[in-house]
Parts: sequence; C-alpha cells; structure tokens
Amino acid sequence: GYLAGRYNHKVMLILSQTLSGFAQIGIILAVQPNTLFGCVIVAVSFSTLNGIVTGPFIMCNSSAAERTYVFSVSAVIGTVAAILGNTLSGMVKGFIGNNGIPAVQSYQYTLLIGLGIALLGVIPLLFIRLSEPVCKADEARPAFWPILKQNRVLVLKAMVPEFLIAVGAGLIIQFMNLYFKDTFGSSDSSIGVYFSVQGVAMVFATILAPVLADKIGNVRTVAFTRLASIPFMI
Repeated sequence: GYLAGRYNHKVMLILSQTLSGFAQIGIILAVQPNTLFGCVIVAVSFSTLNGIVTGPFIMCNSSAAERTYVFSVSAVIGTVAAILGNTLSGMVKGFIGNNGIPAVQSYQYTLLIGLGIALLGVIPLLFIRLSEPVCKADEARPAFWPILKQNRVLVLKAMVPEFLIAVGAGLIIQFMNLYFKDTFGSSDSSIGVYFSVQGVAMVFATILAPVLADKIGNVRTVAFTRLASIPFMI
C-alpha cells in the first residue's frame, strides 16, 4: 500500500507481475524444500503487491459513478479467464500424462504453460497510456504513518474481519483440490470442472454485486454475501 501511494502504478504492475512470474518458475522447478519456500515467499509477495496496486490504479483512472462497475467488469473478466484455465488445466495435464510423461513432469509442464500465458498479461500493460487521474496528487500519495495514526480504530475495524476471513480461507481454499483428490479420488480434469463451476457462480455474483450495492449499500452487500456463503461452504 505504501509503494502504491508513492510510485507509478503502471511500473509497479509490470514489475510485480513479472517478478512474481519468475519466482513461480522457481516454485515449479524447485526440488529442495528451502528453495521452494523461498520462491513461494517472493512470488506471493509480488503477487500481493500486484493485487494491492490494481485497486488504486482503477480508482485513480475512473470516476465515482463508474467505479463499482469497472471493478465488477474487471473481476468478471478475471473470473471467466480462471474458469477457462481451470477447465483446460486438467485436460492439458491429462493429455501430457497420456503421452508417457511421468506425473510430476506432467504437472510441471502444465504449470509452466499456464505461467507462460499469465506472463503474456504483462504485454498489454506496456501499452497503457496514463491519462490525467481522477484522484489528485495529494489524494493518490498520502503520508502513510500519519493516516494510520489518525485512523487507528477504523483500521483495526477493517483489519480484524479481513484477518479472520483470510485465516479461514487459508485453511479451506488451499486444500480444496487435495480434498477432492484424496477423499473422492477425483481426476485432475474433474477437479478442473469443479473449480470452473465455482467460477461460473462467481461471475453471476460479481455481476449482481453493483446492483446490490446500489440497493442496500456497499457495507451491507459485503456483510450479506459473506454471511450467505457460509452455509454453502458447510
């Protein structure tokens, strides 16, 4: 967040996506645990930086009237792409494995193909021409620590629920594919289809989000949808 407020958003997006990609190559090819952990830390750090910068970038290049819809369209495009990736990943791995390549190498090749496609996403960023941002310089680059000190209670209120949700998600989402594979013996292609169905539901929810936000407000929409998701997870 500090870097996003001080440096060019376009440059930050390009650097974070590229460096995260190279670190992920290390994850895919690593055979030593320490190397794997180190590459994961680097990859996740730059990936998180990319996610944080994306928000201010969109906000500074859109007006308040269109902002909710721009975020929704961005999320829908990302989710649709994820659906396609989930569907293809199991198929590609199966195709490679059926040609006599060992399982571990099949996974590596599949991941490298996916990573190569992801790195192509850097190319459009190179052609972005930054217009005069909607946010002014003093709004786009606030002093970090003074704002944190002035809004301790607000920051704490925002952080506690996000922390709890993140811990819960970390205990569930990371192991969902292993749950299907180890508990039900699902094939890689079937797991890809399961995640694709999840993605389709997310597309509809993301399209519905701005409508709900207009009707009941942003905070109520966030609270309602998060609470409503719990019974389905159970």
